[in-house]
Amino acid sequence: SGSTRKRISRGNLARITLPIPPREHQNRIVAEIEKQFSRLDEAVANLKHVKANLKRYKASVLKAAVEGKIVSSDPSGWTRTNLGTVLTTIEAGKSFKCEERLPNIREIGVVKVSAVTWGTYDEEESKTCLDPDRIETRYFVKPGDFLFSRANTIQLVGRCVIAQKVTRKIMLSDKILRFRFSDMVLPQWVLYWLRSDIGRKEIERLSTGNQESMRNIGQDRIRQIACALPNLKEQHAIVAEVERRLSVIEELEAAVEANLTRADRLRQSILREAFSNVLFIERSQNNGLAKGVSNNHQESQ
Repeated sequence: SGSTRKRISRGNLARITLPIPPREHQNRIVAEIEKQFSRLDEAVANLKHVKANLKRYKASVLKAAVEGKIVSSDPSGWTRTNLGTVLTTIEAGKSFKCEERLPNIREIGVVKVSAVTWGTYDEEESKTCLDPDRIETRYFVKPGDFLFSRANTIQLVGRCVIAQKVTRKIMLSDKILRFRFSDMVLPQWVLYWLRSDIGRKEIERLSTGNQESMRNIGQDRIRQIACALPNLKEQHAIVAEVERRLSVIEELEAAVEANLTRADRLRQSILREAFSNVLFIERSQNNGLAKGVSNNHQESQ
């Protein structure tokens, strides 16, 4: 009972019916459940181990890419510079109060930091702007936009994505920046550089803030992030190979997640099957008992 916070009273709890098979049946059922759960636990542990290995492999791919080891390349010939030399503009939106809900298809949204946190642009991580005077179309996120989070925890500040799926009208916020680059660099190369260990260390080194829970990196410091630039031909080759490998990793990660979900459903299925059989046996026994009583009554008559 209860509208917002559900509760169950002791009296209602006591009225819940519970099938009780004979003790030897209980022992067999419990033993079988525990055997199946043990197998599931082992499978889930293996899946999580694979998931962790895929994460490490993804990091190693990015590391190899920025060190010139992923394709035939000579990193000693790369240009050592900083982001300021390849950034033409950094755009930021505005900070204002919004309604904390996903805008519908006819409303205008404002992007949240979580929209760029986990590797892809998630337009559903947005809030709703209800003030038409604050809406500016130049802040709308468009396909191909390079988005960068300037504020977050020390582990998440500087997370960046290139927006792919854009179906809603979502504006930049003051915490999500949009980068535009010169013709001397591919946005994908910058993306992989900033996601690599080298890029992460630069972002963490240049971010400010006294607390681990919230760090910030301003535009001047963003331009100071050190990076290396292969020539455009090498950038294209490296980016293509990184994307090929990452696509394989993503397929495997999706398969692992699907199997983890399946394992959870299977756990519930095992319990459902076990107790459905108990109920079936109990009903069969009750029906047999009722039939026997009815027959005896007819015979007595």
